[in-house]
Amino acid sequence: MGVGSVCEALAGALAVLGVMFVQDKAHESTEIKEMASEFFNRFVEKLTTENRTTFKEMYRDDITKCDLVVRYANEILEEMINKRLTKK
Repeated sequence: MGVGSVCEALAGALAVLGVMFVQDKAHESTEIKEMASEFFNRFVEKLTTENRTTFKEMYRDDITKCDLVVRYANEILEEMINKRLTKK
């Protein structure tokens, strides 16, 4: 994206959930809405914001860039996917 206001790790994780768990139409799926909400809430709880500009100030540096944010997003996403797949 690179627009400055939306974190790509957040947007990417939500896209992964959509691709993996939407059968037909996302807006008709209560489950994906709940999963997206859970991911978003856990992400914001861990990092205190969803705003990319704020992330850059808090977490980005010239050497590792935004690796920490990406790792946090991945941890949450992996946990949610594993939980969902073991449920079936």
